[in-house]
Amino acid sequence: MLFMGTLTINAQDNRTLDTKVADILMQLPTEDVGHSDRLMHEIIDLGMDGILKITDKLVPLGSGDDTKARYAIQSVAIYSGGQQPTIQNNIVENALLNALGSASNNEVKTFLMDRLIYCGTDVSVPVLTKYLSNNDLFKPALATLTSIGTTDASLAILEATEVGDANKQAAFIEALGCLLYTSPSPRD
Repeated sequence: MLFMGTLTINAQDNRTLDTKVADILMQLPTEDVGHSDRLMHEIIDLGMDGILKITDKLVPLGSGDDTKARYAIQSVAIYSGGQQPTIQNNIVENALLNALGSASNNEVKTFLMDRLIYCGTDVSVPVLTKYLSNNDLFKPALATLTSIGTTDASLAILEATEVGDANKQAAFIEALGCLLYTSPSPRD
């Protein structure tokens, strides 16, 4: 009996990364929180490459069915955001940032930025800051930076107010107000 248990474990370990991803996606959505938590652990255990396999399945809305991939990324972002101190190297955040950099479609980029609202940290700030000058993507980048809410995020938004676009400036100033940001007073 013990031999069969060992054989089963070894057989599961020999699955390819693609097979592991497919197996996880087939089980989503789950019917109970315990099963969902186990799947989130499995996704995180797949590491950067496994999470990127899931993000590679994202397509622009209306161009294919990526429902399970979106569900998985949404769920693991929320899960990892609540578990940050116990997840090494912010693997989910780093994978989302990597996927954001390689995505070519603005809707997919927006989806990824919106997931960083749940698990983003100061690590995301430099990447998101680049999108503040993009007319199509500054709003999701700004929302994510506001959600991160750190001093670095606030400073990135403050620096972006120097842009001459009045609509963007108003949005940046509103975000700074939400963050209750006050610039340091100069010393005498």
